Amino acid sequence: MRMPAPIVTSRRHAWKGIVVELYRARDLDLFATPSEHVIVLQLHARNGHRGDAHYRSSVEPPRGNITITPAGARAQWRYPGETELQVMRVAPSVVEGVASEDNLDGAVCLDAHTDVSDAQIEYLGARLLDEMQGPARASRACVDGLVTLLAIHLLRHYSTARELPEAMWGKLPAYKLRQAIDYIDRNLANDLSLETIAQTLCMSAWHFAHLFKQTTGLAPHRYIIECRMQQAKSLLCETTLPVNEVGPLVGYANPSHFSTQFRLFTGQSPLRFRQRHA
Repeated sequence: MRMPAPIVTSRRHAWKGIVVELYRARDLDLFATPSEHVIVLQLHARNGHRGDAHYRSSVEPPRGNITITPAGARAQWRYPGETELQVMRVAPSVVEGVASEDNLDGAVCLDAHTDVSDAQIEYLGARLLDEMQGPARASRACVDGLVTLLAIHLLRHYSTARELPEAMWGKLPAYKLRQAIDYIDRNLANDLSLETIAQTLCMSAWHFAHLFKQTTGLAPHRYIIECRMQQAKSLLCETTLPVNEVGPLVGYANPSHFSTQFRLFTGQSPLRFRQRHA
């Protein structure tokens, strides 16, 4: 049996290191040997038969709803009845990048797990589904950070190395933090991905994202949003630029997306903010 076509996919965004897809299927029984690490979350299920007193439709995900299959492992995915699945295909290079950054043994690999309950994986999966609804440019830094957190979580809890070295949870040196902040400030109008920022520090994107949050308390994508919103507020208050010209100057080519993000950050539309604060 083959997997049906996904009803939603992240492939149009061309995210690096991960593909996220949503499927609906009936009586799925599939054998496969994936080339990526595959995480399957059963989001909803219907079991039994119509007319059966035990027929039910779950609103919450079933308990033990997660399956983790390492790349190259033979696996069976079996879901009787109607089901809705979120599938996350993580490139082995992502996990290897996190591991090698901290000098972990090259033999470290993921273990297979079935019927897992894991709130962190559910949270990261939900965030990635949310990001699929937005424009690729606006979500890239956020997705990079979520993928990093997912790789770290897999290594810590589902690999042959259950505990990462203490160095993994250190902080950025002050001079590297300043370099990163200066680079972000100079490039707010550009496409700021974790990879481009990390390259200026001679670090991997995976390691930079984690150490930046450990140091500042904010994930890089959140820090970038806050910088962009602060710059937008200054431009709205201190210049007479039309509102539709302010967005591109702080990294939002789509006026609607800029307006939505600004309202989420301030509680007001850009025009209303200018009227109240100019």
